[in-house]
Amino acid sequence: MCWACRAAEERLLHAVLDAGDDACRQAPGDLLGHIESRAERFHRASELVSVFAVLLIGNLAPEAPLHDRFLTRRRAAVDAVAEFIRRQQQAARCRTELDPAVKAVEFVQAGLARRTWPEELHRVDDIPRTASGRIQKFRLRQDLAVRAEHA
Repeated sequence: MCWACRAAEERLLHAVLDAGDDACRQAPGDLLGHIESRAERFHRASELVSVFAVLLIGNLAPEAPLHDRFLTRRRAAVDAVAEFIRRQQQAARCRTELDPAVKAVEFVQAGLARRTWPEELHRVDDIPRTASGRIQKFRLRQDLAVRAEHA
């Protein structure tokens, strides 16, 4: 993919996340209100879930354009949940023997619907793309089938 196309794709990816972040900032201030708002938004526009999943999977590699941003978002989510648990513990609304950091990671991970978890991860050296930059999924499937035959 040409440099200008990559730059345009990166701007588009950031714009998608910016739109989601703007919607989050408009949500109610407490964590539960924010979670409810996000769930309602995904219910109203269920295609956002698949767009987000594609963006996330496409940016797992450290050199991917949105990798650092996704990592920062995940850490912020874990920190926010851990702080919420601590406040609940201080107010005697939550068991004090729970480790807020551990529970926060469990909660954030559980927030991903099971159907969005990949069944398998395969490392590839290059992602086949069309001339316009779209991923050629059929070629990825073909490569996986060939690998399975040789395994």
